[in-house]
Amino acid sequence: MTSPQVQRLTDALYARRAMPVDAEAVARLAIETFVAKFGHLYNMQDLQTYLHLAYSIDAVERTLRDADSETWLLCDAVTHDNLGFALLGKASLPHADIVPADGEIKRFYVDPTRTGQGLGAQFMDFILTRLLKDGPRTLWLGVYSDNDGAQRFYSRYGFEHAGEYIFPVGEARDREYIFKRVAP
Repeated sequence: MTSPQVQRLTDALYARRAMPVDAEAVARLAIETFVAKFGHLYNMQDLQTYLHLAYSIDAVERTLRDADSETWLLCDAVTHDNLGFALLGKASLPHADIVPADGEIKRFYVDPTRTGQGLGAQFMDFILTRLLKDGPRTLWLGVYSDNDGAQRFYSRYGFEHAGEYIFPVGEARDREYIFKRVAP
């Protein structure tokens, strides 16, 4: 089951490159994971506005067609259920040190009901391999300022706090940290 579009991670997991035909499945997974983790932080209007802008089927399909990014699904090797997804591409966070060759993990979500099972670590190992496939480069990501668990997780992979910015969710404004991992 290994090809450029499908990579076995373990006997129980594989990663599959999402294609435009997967837009509905990716949108559903994105909404479910975002709402499960962050939905309680926002009023319904702000949440719905953000979900529509970021994860409508049309928005996801545009992202999946973007030649400058890749979306990967984390899948169960037995049931073929989607357990997570990651969006990666050229760095575009608002930070003065970003250069055109830098990469970014733009989204990284794993089903929150599966937290603590090692899925995130196995998926992150693969995602970093994808981002570094053409050689070493500096990597970036944004993480919600109150998401201490995610910050600890990213720190284990060499990412360090490098700044912050405001992230809009509807009319709400979140403080988002910028993390950076310098090229080895």
